[in-house]
Formats: sequence, C-alpha cells, structure tokens
Amino acid sequence: MKKRKILIIDDNVAFTNIVKLTLEGKEDYEVCTENDSRMAISTARKCLPDIILMDVIMPEMDGVEVEAQFKADPTLKHIPIIFLTAVVRQ
Repeated sequence: MKKRKILIIDDNVAFTNIVKLTLEGKEDYEVCTENDSRMAISTARKCLPDIILMDVIMPEMDGVEVEAQFKADPTLKHIPIIFLTAVVRQ
C-alpha cells in the first residue's frame, strides 16, 4: 500500500515534530515538514503531498498568503489544505 504524503507547514518546530511522529507512527503516512512559510512552495514541490496541514498565523507569511501561492502554481493548486491555528490566552 502506498503511503499518503502530508506536508505540515507551521513555524512551531515542536508542534510539527509531534504531529509528524504521531502520523508516521500509524505507518500509513509519510510526513514532510516546513517551519519557514517562505519556503513552503519549494518544500511542497519536493514532497508533492496529498494534503497540507498549515498554520494560519506565521511570522514570515501568513497561511492565506501561502495558500495564494499554492493556488497560482499549476503543480500544487489541486492539493487540499487544512488550516490549523491556536489561540493562547494568558
């Protein structure tokens, strides 16, 4: 059975590592990660994921800006994106 490829784009390295370990532990997924939103397109072209999990709020480029780049790229525009975000209240 072919593993499904997932790309996680999030500036939080700890979060991406935890999700990667969790998904790869299921043995059904191959996970790529990118912690710099400016590099998301380049990483996606290398990984060619089946789906993308992406943070909305990132310091370099927010998720909406990154999504616009994906939609403008003929190779990547068909890939579904699930947006994730969290609010931390102090």
